This record gives sequence, C-alpha cells and structure tokens, in this order.
Amino acid sequence: MLLGIIDLNELIILFVFILFPVFFYWLGHRSGYRKGQLDIYKGEAAKKSQH
Repeated sequence: MLLGIIDLNELIILFVFILFPVFFYWLGHRSGYRKGQLDIYKGEAAKKSQH
C-alpha cells in the first residue's frame, strides 16, 4: 500500500503546509471576506516582481 511508505507524521506535515494555505486562500477568495487585504498583498507582490 502507498500509505505504508508515507509516515503518518509526514502526512500530517504535508496536510498542514499544503492544504491549510490552499484552504484558507480558497475560503477567503470564495467569501470575499479578506478581499481588501488580498488585493493589497497582490499589489505588494506585483511591485516586488517589477524590480
């Protein structure tokens, strides 16, 4: 089984570091709750990428 190769701790770490940010980004994007902050963050990221 594939799960036999992956340690449970590694699975939890992967879940936390990958799914949590994706979930919160999706939740915020879907609800539009932190839309202002997300727009500001995107603006800052765009400024940094131009340099």
